[in-house]
Amino acid sequence: MPTLYIPAALRRRIAGAAQVDVPGATVREALHAADRQFPGLWRALTTEDGELRPELVIAVDDEMTDDGLQAPLQPGSEIHIIPALGGGS
Repeated sequence: MPTLYIPAALRRRIAGAAQVDVPGATVREALHAADRQFPGLWRALTTEDGELRPELVIAVDDEMTDDGLQAPLQPGSEIHIIPALGGGS
């Protein structure tokens, strides 16, 4: 089963846990499964049209993915939700 790692700013939505095991063949499926356990998590991570919020990026098994919510998962995959870095001049 994949493991979803949650950034510190969103951990209050999953009872303070840093990670949660969730079923799913894609990141989208895994996030929906996590939302069933922790209602409101999906809404915190996605836009109104169901896409990943632009200030977040997804890494699966230590690789940043351009596939976003469609990124495929394997049993034991690690999904990291990472706040995108900004700023600089």
